[in-house]
Amino acid sequence: MQTKPLYATGSALLGDYTTAGQFQVQDGQLVQLVSAPGEAVKLLYAQVSKTRSINNASLAVSFTAEKNTYGTFKFGGDDLQWSGPDVTRPNPSAWYVCTGQQMYINLGNYAYQTPSGCADQTIHYYNDKTANN
Repeated sequence: MQTKPLYATGSALLGDYTTAGQFQVQDGQLVQLVSAPGEAVKLLYAQVSKTRSINNASLAVSFTAEKNTYGTFKFGGDDLQWSGPDVTRPNPSAWYVCTGQQMYINLGNYAYQTPSGCADQTIHYYNDKTANN
């Protein structure tokens, strides 16, 4: 997961593992560490849009300097989940990755009626010293 340009505000993208960001969930917020070693801590927060998009079945995700005000992130085992106060999701781990590698929260079932131009994904943490493709 990352933004383009790297370490800047913008749409959440699922990109190459060699340029992936460092993320964690803190108090229900998905945060990306964007400060260099030795600098003051600077974070970007995943923002979930309240506006439904792509066939009324998804919510766009972006990164900004402000905390998310819609819903809560958590890890369910090693998969990244999102839940919202007024959203019922059959699979809290379901995501879409669509044109331009942009990430969306999938409000429907995983691998069911996937919109054209999108692929179903689940997002997992990686806890090793090196990543692979």
